[in-house]
Amino acid sequence: MFKIIYFLLLVLIYFPPSYLSKANAVESDNQTIKHLTIYVPGAIGGGYDHTANVFRSVLLAEKLVENVEIIHIIGAGGTLALTHFIHNNFQNEYTVLLGGRSMMGAALYNNSQVSILQTTAIARLNGKPLAIAVPNDSPIDTIEDLFDGMHTDISLIKWIGGSAGAADNLFLKDLLNIMNLDFDEVNYHPVPGGGNAVPKQLILGRYTAAISTLDELLDAFSDDLIRIIAVTSSQRVNYIDAPTLTEKGIDLSLLDWHGVFVSQRADSSTKQQLSEVITQLTNSSKWKSALKNRQWENNFLVGQAFVDFVNKEQLTLSTKFQQRPSSKDAKDNFNEQIESLLNNPYRWAIYIALVCLLLLITLFIFKLQSVSREVRLQNNLKRVELENQHNKDKLAEKISGISQHIEQEFIKWQLTATEKEIALMLLKGLTFKDIAKARCKSERTVRQQAGAIYAKSSLANRSDLAAYFLEDFMAP
Repeated sequence: MFKIIYFLLLVLIYFPPSYLSKANAVESDNQTIKHLTIYVPGAIGGGYDHTANVFRSVLLAEKLVENVEIIHIIGAGGTLALTHFIHNNFQNEYTVLLGGRSMMGAALYNNSQVSILQTTAIARLNGKPLAIAVPNDSPIDTIEDLFDGMHTDISLIKWIGGSAGAADNLFLKDLLNIMNLDFDEVNYHPVPGGGNAVPKQLILGRYTAAISTLDELLDAFSDDLIRIIAVTSSQRVNYIDAPTLTEKGIDLSLLDWHGVFVSQRADSSTKQQLSEVITQLTNSSKWKSALKNRQWENNFLVGQAFVDFVNKEQLTLSTKFQQRPSSKDAKDNFNEQIESLLNNPYRWAIYIALVCLLLLITLFIFKLQSVSREVRLQNNLKRVELENQHNKDKLAEKISGISQHIEQEFIKWQLTATEKEIALMLLKGLTFKDIAKARCKSERTVRQQAGAIYAKSSLANRSDLAAYFLEDFMAP
């Protein structure tokens, strides 16, 4: 007894309560996140989806998160996903939104009432080059050939790319501005949601050229279905024989970027833990290897540095959507208006009144269009949520029916509780060795119990057992 008391006194001396409580706090702070939900503003196979899948795989591989769920919401270049994320309460959940330059530009283009600034910026994950591609059988061999065609007749070049306001769409605008060409004359078809739609339409020969993130074009390029004739990065991309635009005398480069955002309602501890987890992820060898393999740039930013970057991007993109006179017709009309005012000095008041009236009508029309677009987005969101819930209910109903059918057959065969458990493990594909290990029994015992199951069910082996239940659910 004296020795026990002496030992406890030593523990209290060398490890006081404050030390122990601090150790427990560190342990709780480093707990692995049980479940993380990632909202992806685009289709499967799109640029955001590529980032989300790599993000998930490295999180799981590094055991930073136990389970990761990806939810895709398609529409309006990511504005629909942003609207859904902002208007939902994720205060007590580990839920993040993948966002980037394309989402910010699309929201501004659509005059949306929501903005990425209504979320909390956590970290920037990567930088992605865009690429310009043509069909594999196109007579356009180089980027110079494409430029020559654009200078000859820009309307004859049929472009396909991302949503209006997205990074690829805005980059094409900047490119045409440098080339002294009018974007209003471009035959450009935007594809909301991204995914494989851009390369698929290009392969069908319906368009002359495409501009999109390299992620979305790589599969078609690897299958020799399209040719990449230029990239937007400042340096060439490995394994792709395509020049940068700067090599061809175009002083323009761009890396699209993707980042992680959380709800402003999330508490500070959740934000801090997510920030630390993402920092650990970007420092891992698996993440660095993924960046290299996918030709992504490691431009990681976290905390206030990323917040400042997002604010700067918002300001830059807002400037791009300001009205600016560009066409020769606008200049001619302006000159005619000045001449009319000079020649008719007594009618200037009426002219200004008409201009003001026209401006008010135009603003009213734009407002109606904006409201109508928001209503359509909300209706689409509700429809998608209802469809998802309906599909989940149907799936749950089918799973419940299968389980009930299996249980009824087990009762019919008069299986014991142990035999029922082993039969379910056999149906799940576990080996005798796995079952023995899970039940802490010998493999021989498990084989004997499996034999009893086959005997009671009049089935020969595991294959017959699986086939017995599968054939009831297969179409005749």
